[in-house]
Amino acid sequence: WTLAAVDAMDSLGEQYANIAGNFVYNPSITPLGERQVVLLTSIGYVIVMLLLQELRRGKPPMNLGALPKVHNLILCLGSLVMFLGAAYEGYMEYKSTHSAKFLFCLPEGFEVKGALYFWSYIYYLSKYYELLDTVILVLRGKGLNFLHVFHHAFVILMAYLWLECAQSLQTIALLTNTFIHVVMYSYYFLVSCGYQPSWKKLITQGQIVQFMFSFICLAPFGLYYREGGCSGAAALLFNAVFNLALIALFGNFFKKSYSKSPKVTTKKAPRGIA
Repeated sequence: WTLAAVDAMDSLGEQYANIAGNFVYNPSITPLGERQVVLLTSIGYVIVMLLLQELRRGKPPMNLGALPKVHNLILCLGSLVMFLGAAYEGYMEYKSTHSAKFLFCLPEGFEVKGALYFWSYIYYLSKYYELLDTVILVLRGKGLNFLHVFHHAFVILMAYLWLECAQSLQTIALLTNTFIHVVMYSYYFLVSCGYQPSWKKLITQGQIVQFMFSFICLAPFGLYYREGGCSGAAALLFNAVFNLALIALFGNFFKKSYSKSPKVTTKKAPRGIA
């Protein structure tokens, strides 16, 4: 049994190395790589969710059984795999180049390929699955809020631009966001199992810190950019504006949810929006 397990792990490792190591992003070939798919998905998501909410208005919440538990567990474990995979490949990149510059600045004309950027692609694909968050919310009778819908509608475009524009800083963004998602979806999994963890407030705080940290990372990016340019500067500008909007929205949510007034302390953490 032990030898069979070792052989299976070796085979799995070889398959991963072959798939991830040979990954090349090509919008005309890579699944979901065409921009019209991204735009139609984002627009369609907003329209369909608003229509679904109207159709469910006044109706009792649906009993979804184990679906919320399974969904949250998939996103928790999936985020953990993406975090560990990107962290490992980032370490290997640093080990081979003896430089951390790739974290902050990719050279002009950079081709998105290799195992590290395979995880950027997996992250992009995961944003489509995360749209199920909203479906579950609506079916369970939970009202939609602007922050939730805004985030899900635009985060797909953000992740797409990482690949399409070979955006610098994407590895740092991937690592911080997947780490937050591990914490967030583990919390939601425990809640769906009937537990009430005491660290709900930390989720919102972590989300705000994540977005603020992204602006700190612009300092080394700017230094490298002045030296010889970096790839994906326009996409990074979009990402920065998006993060700025999220800081404002999350800050407002935090203020309303965790103020000292007992009348506003019962709000739940925004669902699936890290």
